Amino acid sequence: ILTWHVVGGLGQQAPPKVDIGPAYYMDADYRPTLVWIRVKGAAPSGAGIIIDILDDGVSIFTNRPTLLDGQTSRITTTFAAYPVVIEEESIITANLISVSTSVPGADLSFELHLERT
Repeated sequence: ILTWHVVGGLGQQAPPKVDIGPAYYMDADYRPTLVWIRVKGAAPSGAGIIIDILDDGVSIFTNRPTLLDGQTSRITTTFAAYPVVIEEESIITANLISVSTSVPGADLSFELHLERT
């Protein structure tokens, strides 16, 4: 499981925010199984929170995961192509693409769950 956190109010983050949190170096080939997005504070209102996870700078999604207006948690299992394989020695990074300008949400965490191939 790879995890990213954005602490505090998301309105202060001024998306798009590139390369947030840690970068991960992959020690083997992996297949992504799901992404879990969650806010601890207020749910976004007016628009959702959109994130992206990149494998060597290329999104692993066709449609980026979105925490919808009013949601505090969401799981997505849709990736760019099935089966997506993240290869050994890849560098995995994340971007915060968009947040609501009315109530953007706070304390964002998201996880990429992987299974070894």
